Amino acid sequence: MSIHTVAPADFTSAGPPLQPGAFPDLAEEREILDSVNLQPLIEAVSKPYAGVGRRPHDRRAIVRAHFMAYLHKTIIGTVTALHWTLLNNATFRAACGFNGRVPSRPTLSRVWTQMAEYPEAVERIMDEIVREAKRIRPDLGEELAVDATPVRSYSDGNRKPRSDPDAEWGMHHKANTKEGFEWVFGYKLHVAADANYDFPIAMKFTPGNANDSPHMIPVIQDAERRLGSFPKSVLGDRGYDSAANSQWVDERGGAPIIHKRKPKSGLHQGEYTTDGIPICECGEVREYLFTNPANGVHHYGRAPDCRSDDEDSLCFITFWVNPQENVRLFGGEVRRGSDEWKQGYKKRWSVERVFSRWKVEGRLNDHRFRQSKTIRLHAMLQMLALQAVILTRMKASAAAPDGELWD
Repeated sequence: MSIHTVAPADFTSAGPPLQPGAFPDLAEEREILDSVNLQPLIEAVSKPYAGVGRRPHDRRAIVRAHFMAYLHKTIIGTVTALHWTLLNNATFRAACGFNGRVPSRPTLSRVWTQMAEYPEAVERIMDEIVREAKRIRPDLGEELAVDATPVRSYSDGNRKPRSDPDAEWGMHHKANTKEGFEWVFGYKLHVAADANYDFPIAMKFTPGNANDSPHMIPVIQDAERRLGSFPKSVLGDRGYDSAANSQWVDERGGAPIIHKRKPKSGLHQGEYTTDGIPICECGEVREYLFTNPANGVHHYGRAPDCRSDDEDSLCFITFWVNPQENVRLFGGEVRRGSDEWKQGYKKRWSVERVFSRWKVEGRLNDHRFRQSKTIRLHAMLQMLALQAVILTRMKASAAAPDGELWD
């Protein structure tokens, strides 16, 4: 998907001269827009006409226009750019439902502010989309990947007083920097996505300095509510490594496939590797033998590279571990470090691909919003747009269950 900017922030309402081919065909976007039931949000921001003064603009068309900005193949990152697009692109204008005059920029901004007051309306729209996707793909949500990403505020966090008092500084890992991390002033988006379809299921919105781990359970609970079932496995990086998270997932019947933090000593409890494999008395890693299907206990034999020749040493004694004694260390239903565990953990990158689409093809950090309400709405509509795109492709490929959803 090619990306180019439609209009800079200082474009006038008239806009620059149109160039041939400046706007792509909107057949796909219109199909997606028409498939999403935006009525809960439209009703939330609509008021009956009192019969006095000029009749207000149709809120249905304005809400559709704001959502269409997230479906468009170009980045419409500001209300000014949206207003200019409505004025100059008749196809875009018709897709949104405008039959007459185009609302002013203040009107578009005012409706956006109103929409930000009703996040529960957007949640209801997401509920409906996820239920429909689950009907088409019954295995949706069986493997959920959890992660978080920063969402910038259009504000300078170093200024006093802050123009966005709700935002906070947060440190985030970034591989292509010298330090390996960066500081971002804004918020954090915690997302649970299906690990097989790259489909975002649920999200939580917090200040930028929030830790990841405490938000895993709430976001999975939201996903469970939408899906109607608990996932078979939950995938997460070491930011979600905690006894509470692993135990909770295990008790609900799922497999916690969460990366372990390595202790300073290199071993856990002095006798286990990061993957929960016991160590021989000689210091070598023991060999996995089998798991007893009756009680789930893992059995380990002597290390292949054992340095001990004393057959009376502990190295020659079969060692067993009960994963229920420490789900965080041993992995619960799926043995930590096993091939099944490793294959599951590789799917964790699905949520990273979701974030990548929002940042590269979308406009997650390319906006001019501040304050938690408006940026939360911005993040929710970005998520809703991707859900709608994938749902449309699911419907198109329903006759071919193994078909690719992405080019």
